Amino acid sequence: MTKIDLKDKKILYELDLNCRQSNSQIGKKVGLKRDVVAYRIKKLQDEGIIRNFYTEIDTFRLGYNVFRVYINFQYVNSEIKKEIIQYFVDNPNSWVVGTVKSEIDLCVVMWVKNIFEFYQFWDKTLDKYEDYFAKYAISIYIQAAVYKKSYLLYDVNGEPDRELFRISCGGESVEIDEVDYKLLNELAANARGSLIELAEILNCSSQNVNYRIKNLVKSGVIKAFRVNVDLSKLGLQRFKVDIYLKDHKLKKPIMPQCR
Repeated sequence: MTKIDLKDKKILYELDLNCRQSNSQIGKKVGLKRDVVAYRIKKLQDEGIIRNFYTEIDTFRLGYNVFRVYINFQYVNSEIKKEIIQYFVDNPNSWVVGTVKSEIDLCVVMWVKNIFEFYQFWDKTLDKYEDYFAKYAISIYIQAAVYKKSYLLYDVNGEPDRELFRISCGGESVEIDEVDYKLLNELAANARGSLIELAEILNCSSQNVNYRIKNLVKSGVIKAFRVNVDLSKLGLQRFKVDIYLKDHKLKKPIMPQCR
């Protein structure tokens, strides 16, 4: 566990709201000079507290459906398990592949353009590995809400609503070109990359990159620029809770409590 002070927590909080803010902008909000903010961010990266900066992308706006698969293994040894996990990791449609300590052994989240595309993939998967699946469950993402990291700063400015953004299926998709896709690909892995760096990679002007980023934000394709924090460095653990309802009407009182 690495101890950080209140100023570091404020910097992390601001980076999570919008990591493309300049050091000067962050400094004004946390009460530090620009150079000090830069030093602290670098130190947080060197200590492994900041893993990377990433972009939250609304897959629904790009015309994707999102499938989640839960798998329980049977008859697997370490080699077979590793092979199955790598199979999902190598698939270009995989968004998240995670092993968990629970009743579920493996969770996979995938983006696909249509249901038939997923069906083809899953049919192929069962041909290869069905004997190793004791059971599996498939669900479709309908809506997701993402919240500010209150574990960094509690009751910031007395905010009653911690919701940062929300994504939902069913809306109109946005048409973007190949350059936008390449830009999203870069921002997904490094949301804090400078306009000059991005311009060199995309072989266009920094003004063009800036214009495209603003358009992607305006159209709702980009929801946020965030920071990926290694929770274990702060003495925290990540838990995921799945709630199965026998009575769907209970969702109404439960959701506000979760929020």
